[in-house]
Amino acid sequence: MASKRSYFCALFTSFCLVAASPALFASDSPSLDMNSNGNAACAWFTYDSSSGNILLQTNTFIGSSWGSPATLPGFTPASNLFAPKIAVITNVNNSQDISAVVIWSQPNGAGYMSVYASTYVDTSSGWSSPAEIASGTESAVGSTQYFIKIDPAGNAIALWSAVDSSGNEYIRSSTSYIYNQTPNVWSSTPTSVSGP
Repeated sequence: MASKRSYFCALFTSFCLVAASPALFASDSPSLDMNSNGNAACAWFTYDSSSGNILLQTNTFIGSSWGSPATLPGFTPASNLFAPKIAVITNVNNSQDISAVVIWSQPNGAGYMSVYASTYVDTSSGWSSPAEIASGTESAVGSTQYFIKIDPAGNAIALWSAVDSSGNEYIRSSTSYIYNQTPNVWSSTPTSVSGP
């Protein structure tokens, strides 16, 4: 019986030490893609206990090593997000560099879990600020229900499942040319793939 009490105290002490630490970071839900030259990019969520928010972070693998992880520029921390999906191609102007797109879902401030995207033209430009690519009046169904692809020329297409206020589910799509002079520009209105 004494050994059980000691075990309980050890667990309780460990919990208190963790809870009292300045900040607890928990990173998960990674997404990774690689081009034909072996260069890659990844994205994941990191929970910051000091703020209670979740951050979207990224990193790139160019040549033979990873860079430094960083929070996506312009990203608004939130308490509820769906896992990111990322797609990578070889940069059209530099075969030793990459271009990429990442999409994810988070609250849009109007009561919906909307879909967002950010583009990465090249290493010097880095990631763009996020853009909402869904209609803003429907909610994404979940992280297993959206996808992103890019062709070698830089044409990106996003696809997701959305539910409207009546509970009807539809497949929506939006497109972008990632080398556009204005970064991260998507279809002004998502295309309906499956219904109205």
